[in-house]
Amino acid sequence: MVDVSFELRGKTVTLEDMDSIERQALETVAHTIADALASVTCAEHGLSPEVIVRGDDVRHLEFRVRGCCAALVNAAMDQLRDPTSSEWWQRDPIPTDW
Repeated sequence: MVDVSFELRGKTVTLEDMDSIERQALETVAHTIADALASVTCAEHGLSPEVIVRGDDVRHLEFRVRGCCAALVNAAMDQLRDPTSSEWWQRDPIPTDW
């Protein structure tokens, strides 16, 4: 299971901390990321990636992927870059220097 966490305005937050509009936007982001990465697990360790979504507000977010090893992080990033895995990545691909 993919773990998606949030940091807004420099603080770790949960969906319960958000007002209804921000909550809906972040729930959509979390579900989209989780769906895109549902099949990604580490072949060696059996673990799933963790994604940290952070920004100053819900309109300006960046994503970071963490995992047990470089192979898992690379597999997750490849999946997120794959435009067939999720339509919302097609506008702005993830930079390769992440």
